[in-house]
Amino acid sequence: MTDLFKKTVAYRILSGDKIRGSLSHAYMVVCQDAVALPEYLKAVAKTIVCADESSFCGECRSCTLIDKGIYTDVTFYPKTEGGKILVADADEMIAQSYVKPFEGDKRVFVFCGAENMLAQSQNKILKTLEEPPQGVYVILGTTNENAILSTVKSRVKKLSVPDFSEEEIFDYLVGRFPEKDEKELSRAAAFADGKIGSALSYVEKGGDNSAVEALVLDMLENMKNSKDVLDYTVKIDKTNVREFLICLKKTLARAARCSCGKEEKSGAIRRISAIYGTAACLAVINRINACERALYFNGNVTMIADGILLGVLEEKYKWKKL
Repeated sequence: MTDLFKKTVAYRILSGDKIRGSLSHAYMVVCQDAVALPEYLKAVAKTIVCADESSFCGECRSCTLIDKGIYTDVTFYPKTEGGKILVADADEMIAQSYVKPFEGDKRVFVFCGAENMLAQSQNKILKTLEEPPQGVYVILGTTNENAILSTVKSRVKKLSVPDFSEEEIFDYLVGRFPEKDEKELSRAAAFADGKIGSALSYVEKGGDNSAVEALVLDMLENMKNSKDVLDYTVKIDKTNVREFLICLKKTLARAARCSCGKEEKSGAIRRISAIYGTAACLAVINRINACERALYFNGNVTMIADGILLGVLEEKYKWKKL
């Protein structure tokens, strides 16, 4: 996973800072992939601490212990997996920042899930972010930078980790799961929507998203009016909504390409292409992108599902009239 991270512009910026001897005392790593974010934050911490002149070796004592989360001079918050960052964590970080490192010349404090920090906690660490003690570095990791106070953002250097391509995710999965069938891994990469975490979840579930695919196809072919919407929204919840939106986008993209003359083996896709046409398919995809952003900001799943299905109907009939 860190090999992919090393290919990003974000990591090249960090590595360049290290080479020039100008590491920032505070970084904010922005990544929508909540599953992969902790690994990226460890990579940043290792880069700061490791003796390697430009990156991190991954094999020295500091790198090995950081991977395990037990290196004395690197502290991770929250202290418990799945927990929230507390005001007490901010207080502890401030107090510990004045304690000299035990093993090296750097102390690193890593906050994963900084979007969950209360404003009180964020305000507490402002002075440390602006004027940290010598050798102290603070790393904030977040999936939602809009939840971070502007006063905090103005004191950190931002590193944005983008979504990865389908090909990059597939290569990563092949390397990680050599025993798995490549067709399954290819499907996982296709439905990952650029996120390693989504791909891993797909593989762990055995690559079976047939129920969601069937729901999408049935909905696109048979949903005729607003009365039908409820029949489908009751089947969409927080456990499958992301997969549903990804599957819906990919199905519509295939239908749009079919409308433009690309050969399509699936009879269902050909029928959907005839029902919607290229323009409606693309318009619905744009609506889905907006819905995904709402979901990203913890939007209500039922409202999102209602909105996108009503949007499907609206675009379907709007473009038929033109």
